[in-house]
This record gives sequence, C-alpha cells and structure tokens, in this order.
Amino acid sequence: MLQLVQVKKNNKLEWGAFKETGTRHLLSIPAFSRLNLPIGGGDHIINATIKDHGPGWRMIVSLTENIDAYAVYPGGQSGNPGSKYYDMFVDTWAAGKYYKLLFINRESAESTDSMKWTMTFAKG
Repeated sequence: MLQLVQVKKNNKLEWGAFKETGTRHLLSIPAFSRLNLPIGGGDHIINATIKDHGPGWRMIVSLTENIDAYAVYPGGQSGNPGSKYYDMFVDTWAAGKYYKLLFINRESAESTDSMKWTMTFAKG
C-alpha cells in the first residue's frame, strides 16, 4: 500500500504516466527525443505502444468515390532537430488524434487552393 501512495505522489498512478512511452531519436540522443508521453496502450492491443516502441504511422481511409483519409505519425515535417517542425506531430500522435489528408486527382489539381506545389516525374 505504501508503494501505491508513493506512485500517486509522483503522478504516475495513471497507466500512461507510469509506462513512460517515448519517441526516441535514431541515435538514442535524449535531447532529440520526446520522452514520458502521456499515452496509454500496451502490447497486443490496438494502441500498441510500449516504453520505446509504438505505431509509426496511423491511418484511417474510407475508400469511397471521394476518398476520405486521416493520418498521423510521431515525428514532424523536418528531420532537423533545430527546426520548429522537427517534432510537430508528436503531441497529436500521443493524444490519438489525426490530420485530414488531401487526396486529389490530376484533373482537379489545378482547381484547388489546398495544393501549394506539384512535382512531376518523367523518364530521362
């Protein structure tokens, strides 16, 4: 019982706080990692997060005529730890939330304001 009181004092009574899930830098550099994320889950369940592993990409897609899709990953738009975009999606990922994805076909690409850039590949 004394151990339980101490765990409660350390604010680690909730499972997400107790298990100390984190997203670690590939070189295990703590300063470039996000540690102690408040996320539940565990082995063998849908939110399969453990202390140092979890789903790297979560996506929900409705394959109807107009594709409706949502996704998130535990990182950011930049691989540069000095960038403000380095870990911009981690909190959203830990909260189990998603971002809406933009799916457009070639014909409608020119008529949407949502697309900022396009890239075309051709055989050289």
